[in-house]
Amino acid sequence: MMVLSPEDGDRVAETMLHGHVYDWGEHGEVAIALGNASLLNHSRSPNARYELLYEHRRLRLVALHPIASGAEVLVNYNGDPDCQDPVWFE
Repeated sequence: MMVLSPEDGDRVAETMLHGHVYDWGEHGEVAIALGNASLLNHSRSPNARYELLYEHRRLRLVALHPIASGAEVLVNYNGDPDCQDPVWFE
C-alpha cells in the first residue's frame, strides 16, 4: 500500500485515480493498493472481501467462496460484503 497524506489525497481526488483509492485510518489519509487491488470492481453480491491491515500497510483479499479460474474478483466498495448501501456512482 502506498499511503498518502490528506493533502495528497485531496490532489488525487481531482484526478482519474479518485475512484481507485482506499480510505486509510482515521486521519484522512488514503491508500493506493499496488498491483491489481486498486482495480477491483464493485458488486453488491461480491465473491471476495478486503481487509485493511493498517499495522502492516497491506490489503488482504479473502475469497467468500471458491472463485473459478478466469472469473472476475468483485468486492463491495462499502467494505462489508453484505452492505447494500449506495456507493458514489450508479
